[in-house]
Amino acid sequence: MKSGADQSTKKLIEALIAKDVKGATILDIGGGVGAIHHELIAAGASQAKCADASSDYIAISKKEGERRNHLEKLSYHYGNYVDLADEIGTADIVTLDKVICCFDDMKELVAVSSSKATKLYALIYPRQKWWTKLLIGSANMFFTLIRNGFRIHIHPQDEVEGIVTSNGFERIFYYNNILWQVILYGKKV
Repeated sequence: MKSGADQSTKKLIEALIAKDVKGATILDIGGGVGAIHHELIAAGASQAKCADASSDYIAISKKEGERRNHLEKLSYHYGNYVDLADEIGTADIVTLDKVICCFDDMKELVAVSSSKATKLYALIYPRQKWWTKLLIGSANMFFTLIRNGFRIHIHPQDEVEGIVTSNGFERIFYYNNILWQVILYGKKV
């Protein structure tokens, strides 16, 4: 975390903090090294549940939690979030920063994760533009050449948004840069 979060992640963190996270519970899916959950805990969130399929990222996040002296507010869940969702439960705020693009079954991931958010639901994923398709297509070709099964997916925004809104949310913040779009949804009252 020495270099800090990238621009899109910083925009998401700012948007969430602007909605007042004091006392909120967080579920950071694919939380990686913890850029989002550590900043939200620092801004007053009461607890963060972190789900990630990388034990290395979880170890780094734990070290950062220890360094920041808020490890007691963090819980970690290793594995595929969809398989762990019922065990992990709900949270006021659910975040997925560059996660759905690494998941081939976006519909299940978004349906399950958005159903677990009680107040705010946040996503960062690639824009559906020709240049992102070219870039991601090139990356996937490289993965094929090196015999790596990992693939990056571009999911249609209208499909993603349709699933999120069907779970009772409306878009309350949007930002994009050349590659990423940052979208924050609030639960309709």
